[in-house]
Amino acid sequence: MKPFYSKYFKDHFLEFVRKLFGKCSRTGIIALLCIALIAITLAVYMQVGNHPFLNLDDETYITINPHVASGIWNT
Repeated sequence: MKPFYSKYFKDHFLEFVRKLFGKCSRTGIIALLCIALIAITLAVYMQVGNHPFLNLDDETYITINPHVASGIWNT
């Protein structure tokens, strides 16, 4: 079963992008869209660097948990 958006994407979105960028080649359009996607992703995730590290339950559930400390193979 094809996703519902595949026909719409194929017919309308690519036509919209071609009109938007004029006579650019297909490779140029794809490259520009990739660069835009990378820039948007970086802009969103750059904010994460300013957040403090949360250490809420690591000691309780990981460090002193006997089940975790015994390892995968309990010998």
